[in-house]
Amino acid sequence: MTRATRISNGLAAPVLVLAAFAAMASSVGAAAGDPAARLAAQVAAHREPSTIAPGFATWHLPGGHIRHDSASYSVEAVIAPAFALWRGRLPGLAGAWQLDAVPRFAVRRSDGLPSNPVFTPDYRPHVDLHYVPGRVAARWGAVFTLEHHSNGQAGPFLNADGSGPNVTDGSFSLWSVAAAWHIGGLARAPWARAILQARHHYNKEGPLDALYPDWEFSLGLRAAPPAPDRGRYAGRTAYALDLDWLPRTRADQPRAWKPDPFGVALMIIHVPAWSRGEPERAQPLLGDAALFARFQAGPDPYNMNFARAMRRLEAGLSAPLGL
Repeated sequence: MTRATRISNGLAAPVLVLAAFAAMASSVGAAAGDPAARLAAQVAAHREPSTIAPGFATWHLPGGHIRHDSASYSVEAVIAPAFALWRGRLPGLAGAWQLDAVPRFAVRRSDGLPSNPVFTPDYRPHVDLHYVPGRVAARWGAVFTLEHHSNGQAGPFLNADGSGPNVTDGSFSLWSVAAAWHIGGLARAPWARAILQARHHYNKEGPLDALYPDWEFSLGLRAAPPAPDRGRYAGRTAYALDLDWLPRTRADQPRAWKPDPFGVALMIIHVPAWSRGEPERAQPLLGDAALFARFQAGPDPYNMNFARAMRRLEAGLSAPLGL
């Protein structure tokens, strides 16, 4: 079987899923608002929140690789500030555009090493180009992404004893490009949307090329309903569900060295507020921070841990989602 045939077969299922979802989306109500408002909503829904989760508020469930006696950590922080570099229009292409730069990185403070150092930091800087069409009745938009993923380590990729990827100081590096399709106004609710994304991984370092998938497909659902009237207590809540599929490579390596093909993440972010009896004048209780809870199951996204399973429930503080 040729590489082109393998790619074609690997794309068949995602294409069918995309077509079915497009047919379903055609029946939903059109999103309200001008292109600038829809662009702002799309940008807020697409951006990853910054989070910090302490170890005491993280529960590692059966089936995951992290245990108290192995790779436990006292805190994990994801820092993903987004900077809008440009916003405007392009000649001959009606609609609104925005270019974001996100210098994202994540760190885990290890429990099992001397002086509790940060363990193989995870760097994933990327740029996102957002687009929404100029028609007021349009309910869709697109995002194009260029991303680099590495860990700044220089050790050998595989363990010397042949036991698999070197998770201690193995060097990890790859690039990816992605295209995402946003559909707003699901079920006639302007605060609900779906995100379909296809990502291609390339320029994978050394043995990583045979182990890490070339493609990744995702379906995301976002909802940020208006805050109900809660009298003296008010707040806003957002929900995010992500389903991922990473078709395994056909390279002749042990399956234990490759990522799990399926992943799921469910995140709830709540911005508590004190309203003094007037919900429309509610003020955040935590300043610029919010509370979050998240369940994750699938491959560990933390660089060289890609072949290990993640099963966890965590809670902590988050930066706003732009609700």
